[in-house]
Amino acid sequence: MPYQTPRQLVIDPPPPGALLPSGPCMTPQLRAILETRLGPGQCMKVIAVAGAGKSTALREYAKRNKDMRTLYVTFNKSVQEHQEEAYALAGLEHVHVRTLSSLAYKLTIPLHDHDVANALRFSDAAGACALESDLESVRLTLEAYMSSADVSLSRAHLRLVTGTSGAAATKVLDMATRAWSALLCGRMTPTLAALEKLAPRSEVYDLVLLDEAHDVTASQLRFALGVGARSVVVYDPRQRINDWRKCVEVAVLDALPGTTLPLTHSWRFGDDFARSVGSFVDGISPTTHFSPTSTASLRGAPARRTEICSFCVLPIAQAVAAKKHVAVLGSTNLKIVLAALDFVEAHPNFAPTITFASGGAFAHVHALDGARVMRELLLFSIGAPVAIEPLARFAKRLRPMACLRHYAVNGLDDEASMERADDDTSVGDGAPPPSGPSWRSALALFDALGPDRLRRALALFEPDAREPATSLATFSTIHVAKGLSWPWVALLDTFLLATHRYNLATSSTSFQTTANLAYVAMTRAEEKLFLPPATYSAMY
Repeated sequence: MPYQTPRQLVIDPPPPGALLPSGPCMTPQLRAILETRLGPGQCMKVIAVAGAGKSTALREYAKRNKDMRTLYVTFNKSVQEHQEEAYALAGLEHVHVRTLSSLAYKLTIPLHDHDVANALRFSDAAGACALESDLESVRLTLEAYMSSADVSLSRAHLRLVTGTSGAAATKVLDMATRAWSALLCGRMTPTLAALEKLAPRSEVYDLVLLDEAHDVTASQLRFALGVGARSVVVYDPRQRINDWRKCVEVAVLDALPGTTLPLTHSWRFGDDFARSVGSFVDGISPTTHFSPTSTASLRGAPARRTEICSFCVLPIAQAVAAKKHVAVLGSTNLKIVLAALDFVEAHPNFAPTITFASGGAFAHVHALDGARVMRELLLFSIGAPVAIEPLARFAKRLRPMACLRHYAVNGLDDEASMERADDDTSVGDGAPPPSGPSWRSALALFDALGPDRLRRALALFEPDAREPATSLATFSTIHVAKGLSWPWVALLDTFLLATHRYNLATSSTSFQTTANLAYVAMTRAEEKLFLPPATYSAMY
Protein backbone atom coordinates (compact mmCIF):
# COMPACT_ATOMS: atom_id res chain seq x y z
CA MET A 1 0.00 0.00 0.00
CA PRO A 2 1.62 3.32 -1.05
CA TYR A 3 1.88 6.39 1.10
CA GLN A 4 -1.07 8.76 0.93
CA THR A 5 0.12 12.29 1.70
CA PRO A 6 -1.42 15.65 0.88
CA ARG A 7 -0.16 17.30 -2.31
CA GLN A 8 1.05 20.47 -0.62
CA LEU A 9 2.61 21.27 2.73
CA VAL A 10 2.59 24.88 3.93
CA ILE A 11 3.86 26.52 7.10
CA ASP A 12 1.65 29.59 7.15
CA PRO A 13 0.12 30.61 10.51
CA PRO A 14 -2.77 28.32 11.48
CA PRO A 15 -6.36 29.39 10.93
CA PRO A 16 -8.33 30.65 13.96
CA GLY A 17 -9.95 27.93 16.01
CA ALA A 18 -9.65 24.29 14.95
CA LEU A 19 -8.10 23.43 18.30
CA LEU A 20 -7.39 19.80 19.11
CA PRO A 21 -8.57 18.59 22.55
CA SER A 22 -4.98 18.70 23.85
CA GLY A 23 -4.19 22.21 22.65
CA PRO A 24 -2.37 22.79 19.34
CA CYS A 25 -4.26 23.95 16.25
CA MET A 26 -5.05 21.72 13.31
CA THR A 27 -2.47 23.22 10.99
CA PRO A 28 -1.82 22.01 7.44
CA GLN A 29 1.36 20.41 8.74
CA LEU A 30 -0.46 18.46 11.44
CA ARG A 31 -3.23 17.49 9.05
CA ALA A 32 -0.63 16.14 6.64
CA ILE A 33 0.76 13.91 9.40
CA LEU A 34 -2.63 12.64 10.56
CA GLU A 35 -3.81 11.92 7.02
CA THR A 36 -0.73 9.91 6.06
CA ARG A 37 -1.58 6.22 5.75
CA LEU A 38 1.14 3.65 6.26
CA GLY A 39 1.38 0.14 4.92
CA PRO A 40 3.15 -2.75 6.69
CA GLY A 41 6.82 -1.98 7.17
CA GLN A 42 6.49 1.65 6.07
CA CYS A 43 7.85 4.61 8.02
CA MET A 44 6.85 8.26 8.44
CA LYS A 45 9.50 10.59 9.82
CA VAL A 46 8.36 13.78 11.56
CA ILE A 47 10.88 16.56 12.20
CA ALA A 48 9.30 18.49 15.08
CA VAL A 49 10.67 21.63 16.73
CA ALA A 50 10.55 22.27 20.47
CA GLY A 51 7.01 22.87 21.71
CA ALA A 52 5.38 21.88 18.41
CA GLY A 53 2.95 19.43 20.02
CA LYS A 54 4.63 16.31 18.68
CA SER A 55 3.34 14.15 21.54
CA THR A 56 -0.20 15.39 20.85
CA ALA A 57 0.30 14.59 17.17
CA LEU A 58 1.33 11.03 18.04
CA ARG A 59 -1.71 10.57 20.28
CA GLU A 60 -4.01 11.92 17.56
CA TYR A 61 -2.41 9.54 15.07
CA ALA A 62 -2.98 6.63 17.45
CA LYS A 63 -6.59 7.76 17.94
CA ARG A 64 -7.17 7.61 14.19
CA ASN A 65 -5.74 4.09 14.02
CA LYS A 66 -7.55 2.29 16.83
CA ASP A 67 -7.65 -0.91 14.81
CA MET A 68 -3.86 -1.29 15.14
CA ARG A 69 -1.98 -2.79 18.06
CA THR A 70 0.24 0.18 18.89
CA LEU A 71 3.46 0.68 20.85
CA TYR A 72 4.50 4.14 22.00
CA VAL A 73 8.17 3.94 22.92
CA THR A 74 10.67 6.52 24.16
CA PHE A 75 14.13 6.60 25.71
CA ASN A 76 13.19 8.88 28.60
CA LYS A 77 11.47 7.44 31.70
CA SER A 78 9.85 10.72 32.73
CA VAL A 79 8.40 11.14 29.23
CA GLN A 80 7.06 7.60 29.40
CA GLU A 81 5.32 8.22 32.72
CA HIS A 82 3.71 11.43 31.46
CA GLN A 83 2.55 9.86 28.19
CA GLU A 84 1.25 6.75 29.92
CA GLU A 85 -1.14 8.95 31.88
CA ALA A 86 -2.07 10.99 28.79
CA TYR A 87 -2.90 7.91 26.69
CA ALA A 88 -4.96 6.46 29.54
CA LEU A 89 -6.95 9.70 29.93
CA ALA A 90 -7.57 9.70 26.17
CA GLY A 91 -9.00 6.19 26.39
CA LEU A 92 -6.44 4.76 23.98
CA GLU A 93 -6.27 1.29 25.50
CA HIS A 94 -4.85 -0.19 22.30
CA VAL A 95 -1.58 1.71 22.90
CA HIS A 96 1.16 0.26 25.12
CA VAL A 97 3.48 2.98 26.48
CA ARG A 98 7.01 1.77 27.22
CA THR A 99 10.60 2.89 27.54
CA LEU A 100 13.14 1.06 25.41
CA SER A 101 14.89 -0.19 28.55
CA SER A 102 11.76 -1.59 30.17
CA LEU A 103 10.69 -3.24 26.91
CA ALA A 104 14.09 -4.90 26.46
CA TYR A 105 14.18 -5.90 30.14
CA LYS A 106 10.81 -7.63 29.86
CA LEU A 107 11.66 -9.45 26.61
CA THR A 108 14.98 -10.82 27.94
CA ILE A 109 14.10 -12.05 31.44
CA PRO A 110 15.37 -15.60 30.70
CA LEU A 111 18.78 -14.10 29.96
CA HIS A 112 19.22 -11.96 33.06
CA ASP A 113 16.73 -13.41 35.60
CA HIS A 114 16.23 -9.88 37.06
CA ASP A 115 19.96 -9.35 37.64
CA VAL A 116 21.11 -6.34 35.60
CA ALA A 117 24.20 -4.19 36.19
CA ASN A 118 24.62 -0.45 35.58
CA ALA A 119 28.17 -0.99 34.31
CA LEU A 120 29.99 -3.93 32.78
CA ARG A 121 31.57 -6.15 35.44
CA PHE A 122 34.26 -8.37 34.02
CA SER A 123 35.68 -10.62 36.80
CA ASP A 124 36.93 -13.77 35.03
CA ALA A 125 34.99 -13.11 31.84
CA ALA A 126 37.73 -10.96 30.29
CA GLY A 127 40.66 -12.20 32.35
CA ALA A 128 41.02 -11.85 36.09
CA CYS A 129 44.64 -10.73 35.80
CA ALA A 130 44.09 -8.23 32.99
CA LEU A 131 45.48 -4.74 33.31
CA GLU A 132 42.98 -2.03 34.13
CA SER A 133 43.93 -0.19 30.93
CA ASP A 134 43.08 -3.31 28.92
CA LEU A 135 39.74 -3.70 30.70
CA GLU A 136 38.92 -0.06 30.00
CA SER A 137 39.65 -0.68 26.30
CA VAL A 138 37.44 -3.76 26.39
CA ARG A 139 34.65 -1.77 28.02
CA LEU A 140 34.83 0.98 25.38
CA THR A 141 34.88 -1.62 22.60
CA LEU A 142 31.82 -3.41 23.96
CA GLU A 143 29.95 -0.13 24.50
CA ALA A 144 30.65 0.84 20.88
CA TYR A 145 29.35 -2.54 19.74
CA MET A 146 26.25 -2.45 21.93
CA SER A 147 25.29 1.03 20.75
CA SER A 148 25.70 0.11 17.09
CA ALA A 149 23.29 -1.71 14.80
CA ASP A 150 26.00 -4.24 13.87
CA VAL A 151 25.21 -7.90 14.36
CA SER A 152 28.77 -9.00 15.13
CA LEU A 153 31.70 -7.65 17.13
CA SER A 154 34.65 -6.59 14.97
CA ARG A 155 37.69 -4.32 14.76
CA ALA A 156 35.36 -1.51 13.68
CA HIS A 157 34.30 -1.18 17.32
CA LEU A 158 37.88 -0.47 18.40
CA ARG A 159 37.83 2.93 16.69
CA LEU A 160 36.94 4.73 19.94
CA VAL A 161 39.86 3.17 21.79
CA THR A 162 42.81 5.49 21.26
CA GLY A 163 46.27 4.04 20.94
CA THR A 164 45.03 0.52 20.23
CA SER A 165 46.53 -1.10 17.15
CA GLY A 166 48.40 -4.17 15.99
CA ALA A 167 48.86 -6.86 18.62
CA ALA A 168 47.23 -4.69 21.29
CA ALA A 169 44.08 -4.38 19.17
CA THR A 170 43.97 -8.12 18.61
CA LYS A 171 44.30 -8.70 22.36
CA VAL A 172 41.51 -6.25 23.23
CA LEU A 173 39.21 -7.66 20.56
CA ASP A 174 39.82 -11.21 21.81
CA MET A 175 39.06 -10.16 25.41
CA ALA A 176 35.93 -8.31 24.30
CA THR A 177 34.75 -11.34 22.32
CA ARG A 178 35.25 -13.64 25.33
CA ALA A 179 33.46 -11.16 27.61
CA TRP A 180 30.49 -10.94 25.22
CA SER A 181 30.32 -14.74 25.00
CA ALA A 182 30.35 -14.91 28.80
CA LEU A 183 27.47 -12.45 28.90
CA LEU A 184 25.48 -14.55 26.43
CA CYS A 185 26.10 -17.65 28.52
CA GLY A 186 25.03 -16.02 31.77
CA ARG A 187 28.52 -15.90 33.28
CA MET A 188 28.59 -12.10 33.12
CA THR A 189 25.89 -9.74 34.35
CA PRO A 190 24.29 -7.86 31.42
CA THR A 191 23.65 -4.12 31.29
CA LEU A 192 20.52 -2.51 29.90
CA ALA A 193 22.47 -1.62 26.74
CA ALA A 194 23.27 -5.32 26.31
CA LEU A 195 19.62 -6.28 26.76
CA GLU A 196 18.56 -3.74 24.15
CA LYS A 197 21.13 -5.27 21.82
CA LEU A 198 19.92 -8.82 22.46
CA ALA A 199 16.16 -8.29 22.72
CA PRO A 200 14.17 -9.82 19.86
CA ARG A 201 12.70 -7.37 17.38
CA SER A 202 9.06 -7.70 18.35
CA GLU A 203 6.44 -8.55 15.73
CA VAL A 204 3.39 -8.19 17.97
CA TYR A 205 2.67 -4.54 17.10
CA ASP A 206 1.08 -3.14 13.96
CA LEU A 207 2.19 0.43 14.65
CA VAL A 208 5.23 1.78 16.51
CA LEU A 209 5.38 5.42 17.64
CA LEU A 210 9.00 6.32 18.44
CA ASP A 211 9.26 9.65 20.27
CA GLU A 212 12.48 11.61 20.86
CA ALA A 213 14.34 9.44 18.33
CA HIS A 214 17.34 11.79 18.49
CA ASP A 215 18.05 10.33 21.96
CA VAL A 216 18.37 6.67 20.93
CA THR A 217 21.39 4.71 19.77
CA ALA A 218 21.56 2.89 16.44
CA SER A 219 21.01 -0.36 18.33
CA GLN A 220 17.95 1.01 20.11
CA LEU A 221 16.56 2.34 16.83
CA ARG A 222 16.87 -1.09 15.23
CA PHE A 223 15.21 -2.71 18.25
CA ALA A 224 12.41 -0.13 18.51
CA LEU A 225 11.23 -0.32 14.91
CA GLY A 226 10.65 -4.06 15.13
CA VAL A 227 9.81 -6.27 12.18
CA GLY A 228 7.07 -5.46 9.72
CA ALA A 229 5.43 -2.76 11.83
CA ARG A 230 4.32 0.61 10.54
CA SER A 231 6.34 3.28 12.29
CA VAL A 232 6.19 7.00 13.03
CA VAL A 233 9.61 8.32 14.05
CA VAL A 234 9.67 11.80 15.62
CA TYR A 235 12.89 13.73 16.15
CA ASP A 236 14.38 17.19 16.38
CA PRO A 237 17.97 17.50 15.05
CA ARG A 238 18.54 20.50 17.32
CA GLN A 239 17.69 18.49 20.45
CA ARG A 240 20.44 15.95 19.87
CA ILE A 241 22.54 16.74 22.96
CA ASN A 242 23.24 13.20 24.19
CA ASP A 243 26.07 12.36 21.80
CA TRP A 244 28.16 11.41 24.86
CA ARG A 245 26.02 8.27 25.11
CA LYS A 246 26.49 7.47 21.41
CA CYS A 247 23.00 8.49 20.30
CA VAL A 248 22.30 7.95 16.64
CA GLU A 249 23.49 10.48 14.08
CA VAL A 250 20.71 12.61 12.57
CA ALA A 251 21.86 11.44 9.12
CA VAL A 252 20.85 7.89 10.08
CA LEU A 253 17.35 9.07 10.99
CA ASP A 254 17.12 11.12 7.80
CA ALA A 255 18.14 8.05 5.79
CA LEU A 256 15.34 5.84 7.11
CA PRO A 257 13.22 4.86 4.11
CA GLY A 258 9.91 6.67 4.10
CA THR A 259 8.33 10.09 3.83
CA THR A 260 9.51 13.08 5.91
CA LEU A 261 7.06 15.69 7.18
CA PRO A 262 7.78 18.88 9.18
CA LEU A 263 6.12 20.13 12.36
CA THR A 264 7.72 23.56 12.68
CA HIS A 265 5.17 25.67 14.61
CA SER A 266 5.92 25.93 18.32
CA TRP A 267 3.02 26.81 20.62
CA ARG A 268 5.33 27.43 23.58
CA PHE A 269 6.68 30.87 22.65
CA GLY A 270 6.09 33.82 20.35
CA ASP A 271 7.02 34.06 16.68
CA ASP A 272 9.53 36.93 17.06
CA PHE A 273 11.24 34.98 19.84
CA ALA A 274 11.37 31.86 17.65
CA ARG A 275 13.03 33.74 14.81
CA SER A 276 15.58 35.36 17.14
CA VAL A 277 16.51 32.05 18.77
CA GLY A 278 16.61 30.21 15.44
CA SER A 279 18.87 32.81 13.88
CA PHE A 280 21.17 32.95 16.93
CA VAL A 281 21.51 29.17 17.20
CA ASP A 282 22.28 28.90 13.49
CA GLY A 283 24.95 31.55 14.06
CA ILE A 284 26.71 29.18 16.46
CA SER A 285 26.49 26.23 14.08
CA PRO A 286 24.18 26.08 11.05
CA THR A 287 21.92 23.14 10.32
CA THR A 288 20.06 22.38 7.12
CA HIS A 289 16.88 21.71 9.08
CA PHE A 290 16.27 24.96 10.93
CA SER A 291 18.33 27.62 9.16
CA PRO A 292 16.44 30.87 8.53
CA THR A 293 16.36 30.19 4.77
CA SER A 294 15.05 26.63 5.15
CA THR A 295 11.48 25.64 4.39
CA ALA A 296 11.44 24.07 7.86
CA SER A 297 12.52 27.19 9.78
CA LEU A 298 11.49 27.56 13.41
CA ARG A 299 8.17 29.35 13.85
CA GLY A 300 6.33 30.46 16.98
CA ALA A 301 2.75 31.19 17.98
CA PRO A 302 1.64 34.50 16.39
CA ALA A 303 -0.56 35.42 19.37
CA ARG A 304 2.16 34.87 22.00
CA ARG A 305 4.85 37.26 23.17
CA THR A 306 8.09 36.01 24.70
CA GLU A 307 10.65 38.53 25.91
CA ILE A 308 14.42 38.19 25.90
CA CYS A 309 16.19 40.02 28.75
CA SER A 310 19.72 40.43 30.10
CA PHE A 311 20.54 39.78 33.76
CA CYS A 312 23.48 40.05 36.12
CA VAL A 313 21.76 38.70 39.25
CA LEU A 314 19.53 35.64 39.00
CA PRO A 315 15.89 36.88 38.62
CA ILE A 316 14.56 34.78 41.49
CA ALA A 317 13.40 37.77 43.50
CA GLN A 318 11.49 39.10 40.48
CA ALA A 319 9.95 35.67 39.92
CA VAL A 320 8.76 35.48 43.52
CA ALA A 321 7.29 38.99 43.30
CA ALA A 322 5.54 38.22 40.00
CA LYS A 323 4.50 34.72 41.15
CA LYS A 324 6.16 33.23 38.09
CA HIS A 325 8.11 29.99 38.13
CA VAL A 326 11.67 30.50 36.88
CA ALA A 327 14.04 27.74 35.82
CA VAL A 328 17.78 28.34 36.11
CA LEU A 329 19.55 26.13 33.58
CA GLY A 330 23.23 25.22 33.38
CA SER A 331 25.37 22.92 31.25
CA THR A 332 26.67 20.85 34.19
CA ASN A 333 25.35 19.60 37.50
CA LEU A 334 28.16 21.29 39.40
CA LYS A 335 27.42 24.64 37.74
CA ILE A 336 23.77 24.72 38.86
CA VAL A 337 24.54 23.66 42.43
CA LEU A 338 27.26 26.28 42.81
CA ALA A 339 25.02 28.96 41.29
CA ALA A 340 22.20 28.08 43.69
CA LEU A 341 24.53 28.13 46.66
CA ASP A 342 26.11 31.46 45.64
CA PHE A 343 22.66 33.03 45.32
CA VAL A 344 21.30 31.68 48.58
CA GLU A 345 24.41 32.67 50.56
CA ALA A 346 23.85 36.24 49.31
CA HIS A 347 20.05 36.08 49.68
CA PRO A 348 19.27 33.50 52.40
CA ASN A 349 15.57 34.47 52.58
CA PHE A 350 15.03 32.95 49.14
CA ALA A 351 16.32 29.48 50.07
CA PRO A 352 12.77 28.11 50.61
CA THR A 353 11.86 29.04 47.03
CA ILE A 354 14.51 26.78 45.46
CA THR A 355 14.26 23.15 44.40
CA PHE A 356 16.16 20.99 41.93
CA ALA A 357 14.62 19.31 38.91
CA SER A 358 15.80 15.84 39.99
CA GLY A 359 13.72 16.03 43.18
CA GLY A 360 16.69 15.63 45.51
CA ALA A 361 18.39 18.39 47.47
CA PHE A 362 21.29 18.26 44.97
CA ALA A 363 20.51 17.50 41.35
CA HIS A 364 23.99 16.10 40.68
CA VAL A 365 23.16 13.05 42.80
CA HIS A 366 20.77 10.76 40.95
CA ALA A 367 19.00 9.34 44.00
CA LEU A 368 15.71 9.76 45.78
CA ASP A 369 17.39 11.92 48.44
CA GLY A 370 20.52 13.66 47.23
CA ALA A 371 20.99 15.50 50.52
CA ARG A 372 21.19 12.22 52.43
CA VAL A 373 23.95 11.01 50.11
CA MET A 374 25.95 14.19 50.69
CA ARG A 375 25.46 14.02 54.46
CA GLU A 376 26.71 10.44 54.44
CA LEU A 377 29.70 11.44 52.32
CA LEU A 378 30.58 14.16 54.85
CA LEU A 379 30.49 11.62 57.68
CA PHE A 380 32.48 9.15 55.59
CA SER A 381 35.20 11.77 54.91
CA ILE A 382 35.88 12.26 58.64
CA GLY A 383 35.70 8.57 59.53
CA ALA A 384 32.32 8.71 61.28
CA PRO A 385 29.84 5.78 61.04
CA VAL A 386 27.76 5.77 57.85
CA ALA A 387 24.51 4.04 56.88
CA ILE A 388 24.80 3.71 53.08
CA GLU A 389 26.09 0.20 52.59
CA PRO A 390 28.73 0.82 49.86
CA LEU A 391 30.29 3.58 51.97
CA ALA A 392 30.30 1.26 54.99
CA ARG A 393 32.26 -1.29 52.94
CA PHE A 394 34.83 1.26 51.86
CA ALA A 395 35.17 2.56 55.44
CA LYS A 396 36.94 -0.67 56.29
CA ARG A 397 39.75 0.04 53.81
CA LEU A 398 43.12 1.50 54.70
CA ARG A 399 42.50 4.58 52.52
CA PRO A 400 38.70 4.71 52.16
CA MET A 401 38.39 8.04 50.27
CA ALA A 402 41.07 6.98 47.78
CA CYS A 403 39.27 3.67 47.21
CA LEU A 404 35.94 5.41 46.72
CA ARG A 405 37.47 7.78 44.16
CA HIS A 406 39.17 4.94 42.33
CA TYR A 407 36.05 2.86 41.85
CA ALA A 408 33.76 5.83 41.21
CA VAL A 409 36.02 7.09 38.42
CA ASN A 410 37.15 3.83 36.81
CA GLY A 411 34.11 1.62 37.32
CA LEU A 412 36.17 -1.49 36.57
CA ASP A 413 35.49 -3.63 39.62
CA ASP A 414 32.39 -5.42 40.81
CA GLU A 415 32.17 -2.83 43.59
CA ALA A 416 31.74 -0.13 40.97
CA SER A 417 28.11 -1.24 40.90
CA MET A 418 27.76 0.32 44.35
CA GLU A 419 25.47 3.01 42.95
CA ARG A 420 22.76 0.34 42.65
CA ALA A 421 22.91 -0.77 46.27
CA ASP A 422 21.33 2.32 47.77
CA ASP A 423 18.08 2.29 45.83
CA ASP A 424 15.87 -0.76 45.36
CA THR A 425 12.65 1.07 44.56
CA SER A 426 10.72 -0.59 41.74
CA VAL A 427 9.76 1.56 38.77
CA GLY A 428 7.10 -0.84 37.53
CA ASP A 429 6.57 -2.13 33.99
CA GLY A 430 8.94 -5.04 34.60
CA ALA A 431 11.93 -2.69 34.57
CA PRO A 432 14.95 -2.68 36.88
CA PRO A 433 15.15 -0.13 39.69
CA PRO A 434 16.51 3.33 38.86
CA SER A 435 20.16 4.17 39.37
CA GLY A 436 21.31 5.18 42.81
CA PRO A 437 23.76 8.00 43.56
CA SER A 438 26.30 9.10 40.98
CA TRP A 439 29.36 8.90 43.22
CA ARG A 440 31.64 10.55 40.70
CA SER A 441 29.37 13.62 40.68
CA ALA A 442 28.99 13.56 44.45
CA LEU A 443 32.77 13.56 44.87
CA ALA A 444 33.12 16.44 42.39
CA LEU A 445 30.75 18.57 44.46
CA PHE A 446 32.47 17.53 47.68
CA ASP A 447 35.81 18.67 46.26
CA ALA A 448 34.44 21.91 44.81
CA LEU A 449 32.74 23.09 48.01
CA GLY A 450 34.87 21.60 50.73
CA PRO A 451 33.37 20.03 53.87
CA ASP A 452 32.48 23.27 55.67
CA ARG A 453 30.68 24.97 52.78
CA LEU A 454 28.95 21.73 51.83
CA ARG A 455 27.66 21.40 55.37
CA ARG A 456 26.21 24.94 55.18
CA ALA A 457 24.68 24.13 51.79
CA LEU A 458 22.92 21.09 53.19
CA ALA A 459 21.43 23.21 55.96
CA LEU A 460 20.23 25.85 53.47
CA PHE A 461 18.67 23.39 51.03
CA GLU A 462 17.15 20.95 53.52
CA PRO A 463 14.12 19.68 51.53
CA ASP A 464 12.03 18.74 54.56
CA ALA A 465 11.87 22.35 55.77
CA ARG A 466 9.52 23.60 53.06
CA GLU A 467 6.49 22.68 51.00
CA PRO A 468 7.34 21.81 47.36
CA ALA A 469 4.30 23.78 46.20
CA THR A 470 5.90 27.03 47.40
CA SER A 471 8.91 26.62 45.10
CA LEU A 472 9.19 29.26 42.40
CA ALA A 473 12.78 28.57 41.31
CA THR A 474 13.98 25.32 39.79
CA PHE A 475 17.68 24.66 39.18
CA SER A 476 18.24 22.10 36.46
CA THR A 477 20.83 20.97 33.96
CA ILE A 478 19.97 21.58 30.32
CA HIS A 479 19.88 17.82 29.73
CA VAL A 480 17.33 17.23 32.49
CA ALA A 481 15.25 20.21 31.30
CA LYS A 482 14.76 18.76 27.82
CA GLY A 483 11.05 18.09 27.32
CA LEU A 484 10.02 20.56 30.04
CA SER A 485 9.07 24.25 29.98
CA TRP A 486 8.66 27.13 32.45
CA PRO A 487 7.18 30.67 32.27
CA TRP A 488 10.62 32.19 32.90
CA VAL A 489 14.03 30.69 32.11
CA ALA A 490 17.49 32.01 33.05
CA LEU A 491 20.67 30.60 31.48
CA LEU A 492 23.92 30.32 33.44
CA ASP A 493 26.12 29.59 30.43
CA THR A 494 27.42 32.24 28.06
CA PHE A 495 26.59 31.18 24.50
CA LEU A 496 28.45 33.08 21.76
CA LEU A 497 28.26 33.14 17.99
CA ALA A 498 30.92 31.22 16.08
CA THR A 499 32.12 34.51 14.56
CA HIS A 500 33.20 35.65 18.03
CA ARG A 501 35.90 32.93 17.90
CA TYR A 502 35.02 31.85 21.42
CA ASN A 503 33.08 28.83 22.61
CA LEU A 504 31.23 28.51 25.89
CA ALA A 505 32.96 26.61 28.67
CA THR A 506 30.71 23.56 28.93
CA SER A 507 31.04 19.82 28.54
CA SER A 508 30.39 20.41 24.84
CA THR A 509 33.10 19.27 22.43
CA SER A 510 31.87 20.96 19.24
CA PHE A 511 30.08 24.01 17.91
CA GLN A 512 27.24 21.71 16.83
CA THR A 513 26.72 20.41 20.34
CA THR A 514 27.00 23.94 21.70
CA ALA A 515 24.35 25.16 19.27
CA ASN A 516 22.04 22.32 20.26
CA LEU A 517 22.53 23.02 23.97
CA ALA A 518 21.66 26.67 23.36
CA TYR A 519 18.56 25.69 21.38
CA VAL A 520 17.29 23.28 24.02
CA ALA A 521 17.95 25.73 26.87
CA MET A 522 16.39 28.76 25.19
CA THR A 523 13.29 26.96 23.93
CA ARG A 524 12.23 26.00 27.47
CA ALA A 525 10.94 29.58 28.00
CA GLU A 526 7.29 30.52 27.56
CA GLU A 527 7.15 34.20 28.60
CA LYS A 528 10.66 35.46 29.42
CA LEU A 529 14.20 34.30 28.68
CA PHE A 530 17.02 35.80 30.79
CA LEU A 531 20.50 35.68 29.25
CA PRO A 532 23.97 36.52 30.56
CA PRO A 533 25.05 39.97 29.24
CA ALA A 534 27.57 38.55 26.76
CA THR A 535 24.99 36.22 25.20
CA TYR A 536 22.40 38.99 25.08
CA SER A 537 24.91 41.28 23.33
CA ALA A 538 25.82 38.55 20.85
CA MET A 539 22.14 37.98 20.03
CA TYR A 540 21.43 41.67 19.45
